[in-house]
Parts: sequence; structure tokens; C-alpha cells
Amino acid sequence: MKALLITVFLCLSFAANAQSNINIHQSKDESFNTAKTKDKKELTKGDSLMLKFYRQEIKRIENSIKHLDTIHEIDIRAIANAKAKIIDSLDKEIKKLKLEVDTSKTVSSKKVLKKWWPTSSSDEEERRKNFKSLYNNDFNKTEFVRSFSYLNGNDNNIVQSTLLSDNIGAFLVSFGTVLNVENEKNDNDENVENQNIERLLSAGGNFYLNFELPVYKSLGKIVTYYNHFNIRLASDVEGFGNDIETSDMNASVGVSNYVGLTSDKNVFNLYLQFDSNLFVGTNDFMQNIGVKSDVFFNTNVNLGITINNSYRLFFRTNFASEPSLRTEKIAVGLQLIK
Repeated sequence: MKALLITVFLCLSFAANAQSNINIHQSKDESFNTAKTKDKKELTKGDSLMLKFYRQEIKRIENSIKHLDTIHEIDIRAIANAKAKIIDSLDKEIKKLKLEVDTSKTVSSKKVLKKWWPTSSSDEEERRKNFKSLYNNDFNKTEFVRSFSYLNGNDNNIVQSTLLSDNIGAFLVSFGTVLNVENEKNDNDENVENQNIERLLSAGGNFYLNFELPVYKSLGKIVTYYNHFNIRLASDVEGFGNDIETSDMNASVGVSNYVGLTSDKNVFNLYLQFDSNLFVGTNDFMQNIGVKSDVFFNTNVNLGITINNSYRLFFRTNFASEPSLRTEKIAVGLQLIK
């Protein structure tokens, strides 16, 4: 009996263990399946969240792009408005400048005053323009060999050249030479005296230093008028293109008046010029030109035509206080202008 009970107990225990193992395995399988199902649900949920996130990001980016487009449109409008304002401002300035130019062409007391002593202005730019308009030379720049002229007068040939030209303050300063050119050797006293007179009338002597101060200018489209004040120092050097026996010196002061008619395109210019000067000099100078007084007066009258501001054909006569200086002949000259 006891053995039978033991056997039944063992069988029951075995069955219980088997059932327990089966339940354990079933529990594990169910747990696995449950976890698997749960993971699948969580994965699906996570994937949905990610897609949702992506969609939100895409929407945000699209909104940003739209915002940028709006800003870009605003910038374009702002630039266009700024450009329009700048153009409008420039138009106003141009109209203002045109008005000033038109006003400057009208005759006014202020403009008339500026015509006096034009190169004495404290404004450097204005002085530069005046030197350019009056002499066609560059301000504060030394000019070399600005002109060369040949003149036949009083049975003598004269060659004159302006070697240097520059400005000192309001003055135009020039240095040049005058030489007699003889076709035939003629040493008679009358011819020698005529040579001396021609050098005097041309520029004063073999070498001259001229100071010219513009007093008044009036520049019109057709008519031009200049007035200058001149101071000149000159000298004849013995044996230098002359037949004098003794070197001499002279000085002169005077005024020059110039009236010109200019063509529309400035191709040619017809002019009339009066140069009036008071002369003093050494005894040798007075003796060489045959003048007995200590002071004399002379006026040169020049009529000429200038072509392209480069070539000038002119005719000259003179009126003098001393009868011996009145050539009573018309000299003809040709000048090359740089």
C-alpha cells in the first residue's frame, strides 16, 4: 500500500512538473508574442511620429520659403523705390545746374565784376579756366616754344620766338628772342637803324621778358574782347643778330586791347589789336634807334586772321611820338602757334 501511494505521488508530481513546464513555455511564448505585438505597435507609432515630424518640417520649410519670397519681393520694391528717389534727386540736380548755367549767361552785375582782373581770382580752378581761355595754356605748367613768327617790314626780315611761358600769380610771364635775318649784306647806317626799330616794334630787342596781367575780358559766342596790362624788359646784345656797336637795354609799360570775331566752329578768328606802350632806355638804346628824347610813346596796330588756333597771318603798322619811329609801311607776318 505504501509503495502504491509513493508511485501515485511520483506520477502526480511528474504530471505537475510537465504541466508546469508547458505553462512556463506557453507563458514565455505568450510574453514573446505580446512583446512582439507591442513592439510592432510601438514601431508603427514611432514611424507615424517620424512621418508627422517630417511633414511638419516640410511644411515649416515651405512656409519659410514663402516668407523668403515675400522678403525678396519687399527688397525688390525697396530697391526700386530707392532707385526712383535717386533718379529723381539727380534730375533735380541736373535741372539746378542747367539753371545756373543759363543764369551765368545772362548779364548781371555779379558776373560783370568777375570779368575784371580774371586771373587774380583766389579760386584756383577759376584761374586755370581763365588762363586756358585767354592764352590756351595749362595752368601752373611751363610751356616751351609757344610761338614762332616771321615778319617782313621796313625792308628787313625779323624772326621772333617765345621760348618760355608760365604764370606767376595772376601774371603770364614769357621769355623770347628776336633776330634780324638779312638777305643781302647792307651795312649802311639807315638800314642798321631800321633793323633796330623793327626789333623794337616786334618785342623790344634781341631778348625780352614780358609780364602780362589781364585786366578785363568779355567772351561772347562771336565777339571777344581782352584788355591787358604789360611790363616788358628787353635788351639788344652786340653781335647777336644785329649790327649795333654797343649792347643796350630798355623797359616799357602799356596796355593792349584785343577785339576778335570768331566763327561758329572756332575754325578762324579775325582780330584787331592795339598795343600802346611808353618806353625808356639807356643812352645807347636811344642812340641806336635814333631818338634824342629820354621817353617816347608807340602804338602798334595789328590786323590778322587766326586759323584753327594754330596759324596766324597778320599785318602791322605803328604810330609813334617820335617821327623817326613811324615806319609808314605795313609789315606782313606769319605766326605759328603751339
